[in-house]
Amino acid sequence: MAPSLSIPSRAQVPEPSMEEIAIRFDGVGYPYFLGHQCTDALVARLLDLDTDAYFVVTDATVDRLYGTKLCVTLSAQRPTHVLECPAGEQAKNLDTLGSLAEQALSQGMTRRSCVVAFGGGLIGNVAGLMAALCFRGVRLVHVPTTVVAMFDGVLSLKQALNTSLGKNLIGTFHRPEMVLADTAYLLTLPERERRSGLCELIKNALAIAPETIPALREILTPDCAPSRQQYARLAQLAIAAKLRVLAEDQRERRAGMVLEYGHTVGHAVEFCSGGALSHGESVGIGMICAAELAHRLGLLDRPAVDVHQQLLAQCGARTEIPRTLAPSFVVARVRYDNKRGYRRQERNTIDMVLLSALGHVIEHDGLPLTRVPIGLVEAVVRSRSRG
Repeated sequence: MAPSLSIPSRAQVPEPSMEEIAIRFDGVGYPYFLGHQCTDALVARLLDLDTDAYFVVTDATVDRLYGTKLCVTLSAQRPTHVLECPAGEQAKNLDTLGSLAEQALSQGMTRRSCVVAFGGGLIGNVAGLMAALCFRGVRLVHVPTTVVAMFDGVLSLKQALNTSLGKNLIGTFHRPEMVLADTAYLLTLPERERRSGLCELIKNALAIAPETIPALREILTPDCAPSRQQYARLAQLAIAAKLRVLAEDQRERRAGMVLEYGHTVGHAVEFCSGGALSHGESVGIGMICAAELAHRLGLLDRPAVDVHQQLLAQCGARTEIPRTLAPSFVVARVRYDNKRGYRRQERNTIDMVLLSALGHVIEHDGLPLTRVPIGLVEAVVRSRSRG
């Protein structure tokens, strides 16, 4: 089954226009609307839903920057409740989820209500999991405001939280009703957040679509400041890459697992940093480590490793683990990677997504996973702990 990517003409979309991109994989689909400075069109799409109330989950920064226009306009037409989620990776936990769910239920949430995830990746996960669990599933709409969320996080059914042992260990799958993406939100992002999202797009190019590397090279700069038109192009690249691997794997347990490239060490680095390193930049470090591991195992040539380094450096991303993060702590977190259990575990090994060439993932037992000695992982992590 080939991925479906259909973009209607602008004449079919109300002004101010939002292009509609059909997201379809493995029998599941939802519309992704993309526009620029299009709050009125965004609200109109939300009001199309037959709902008794909106529960907008956001953080203080997003609410201050954009919330007034969105929520006031929405509340003029339908009951709208704003639930403020604490900012920072440390808030991505069950306590936050429980608090938000209690607030929503006490304010009258019903099975006909709609949860609006208005923010970045953390908001998308917390609000998404809340929508999946309340009444065993209420409607969810993503309104992403970061590069990571807009071009990566919302292109998936996954919703997950962290525990004290590692990232994304508690979660489920929940289909959104739609995604409403306004690239104007991205223009106010700090450089750190823009870079984080671009690192995820580099991951797609390296692991899935190496033919897009030339286009990516034209956009990447150290200050990570794409134009409006370049953001639109990045959206096309991101959606096409993800649909390519999710076309027949909505739960990312086979071909879609390649999206975890760089995440084994990356999640461990991010977790150990306590939020000091962004998700995307941590994944970038994880990709460098994965490439080096594949090279040391004789699976990936040095030029391909160098391309990893070059693309990340071009967008100003860190490629080494800070000295403040003890390698032993990072490796300890690697042992709790969320890909454990797909294959029978062997002592002192970890399954990782590795490449044999750009765009070519290595498979074993029908899965895109390679068993790597934990001692070699530690050696590579130590070799990258120079930043």
